[in-house]
Amino acid sequence: SDSGFKKTLNELTVGSEVELGPIAGVFTLPEDTNKPLVFIAGGIGITPFMSMLRYLKETENSYRITLVYSNRDQGSTAFLNEVQRFKFIKLILTMTDDPNWACEKRKIDSEFIKEYFPGVNNNYYMVVGPPSMVEAVQTSLLEAGVLSENIKIERFTGY
Repeated sequence: SDSGFKKTLNELTVGSEVELGPIAGVFTLPEDTNKPLVFIAGGIGITPFMSMLRYLKETENSYRITLVYSNRDQGSTAFLNEVQRFKFIKLILTMTDDPNWACEKRKIDSEFIKEYFPGVNNNYYMVVGPPSMVEAVQTSLLEAGVLSENIKIERFTGY
C-alpha cells in the first residue's frame, strides 16, 4: 500500500538518521498454556505469529495451536512454505480468490468458526490482519458464541 509511513521513508535522503523506538506491545503469547490457541491471520497479519511460532519451534512448549491463515491467493501468501513446515501446529489455509486452490476458500465467518472449532469457548483466539478483516472476524467470533475475554485482536494499519 502507499501508506504515510512508506511515503515518509521514500522521501528520506540516503544517510538520513532515523530514530526507532523500543519494541513494544501487548500482543504476546498468553501465559496460560492449558487453553488451545487459535491464531487467525489475514495477509501480512501473519508477521507477529511468525515470531511466536519461530520462538515456539525452538523452545519446549506445551501450547496447542491452530493457525487459520487467510489470503486471496497462494502467490500473495507471505511465509507460506514456512508455515506449512511447522509440524507442531494444526494449519488451516483459506485462499478466497485463487482458482488453482483446491482446499478451503471461504472467508472466516461465524459458520467457519463453528465448523472448525465446535467448542468455541474451549479456545483462546488471537486475530491479526488488516482492520476490516480483524473487525469482521471479531464480529464472527462473537456471533459464533465466543466470549470477548477469549479474543485478543491486533490491527495492522498503514503497512
